[in-house]
Amino acid sequence: MSITGIGTDLVKIDRIQRLIHRYGERFTGKIFTLNEIAYCSKRAAPEVHFAGRFAAKEAIAKAAYQTGWMQVIPWRDIEVSSDDYGRPSVQLLTKIPGVCHVSISHDGEYALAFAIWETDHA
Repeated sequence: MSITGIGTDLVKIDRIQRLIHRYGERFTGKIFTLNEIAYCSKRAAPEVHFAGRFAAKEAIAKAAYQTGWMQVIPWRDIEVSSDDYGRPSVQLLTKIPGVCHVSISHDGEYALAFAIWETDHA
């Protein structure tokens, strides 16, 4: 496997909070999967986790496009989940060759995500 794409995205948490407050389920239902909504909604500060997942989806799409993938990836075709230790992982409904890894961080006003795409060139 070799790295064929990278992507990063920085999101202001209060921007996502305002979108959720203004549009509610119209926004969350368009961008996030049911699993993501359930996970984020259970957190003490849901807007922080929604912002992190939003940034992750942007970073993942940027990494995918660097691999040469030219089709639009629907928001809900990218699902970001976390294991028991909080480590994020990516599940894609759109079948794109390779594997994507993502890291999410939030601090203060911002959420940041970084994605690496690996493909097998064998």
